[in-house]
Amino acid sequence: DTGRDYEHCASLLRRAEETTSPSNEQRVKDVVACGEKLVKQGRSERQLVADKTEKLLSRFDALKASLDDYKRRLHVALGLHQLIRDY
Repeated sequence: DTGRDYEHCASLLRRAEETTSPSNEQRVKDVVACGEKLVKQGRSERQLVADKTEKLLSRFDALKASLDDYKRRLHVALGLHQLIRDY
């Protein structure tokens, strides 16, 4: 969805920007650091923790890539909505 009009598209873009805020990325980094710490401690479930940590990073990278693509499409749509609004 790239919005019905300029305002809707701008609102979608703001929400997409909020989703990729540095605080969300920091939260993922904190979880990964915690997982790596558990693995280094030699816990009995260390392979499971390592696998889950890797899966989290992989999914987060895929999410960031998808959101970047969506934001790019929203920027293009915003320009088109602006053009339509101006004419």
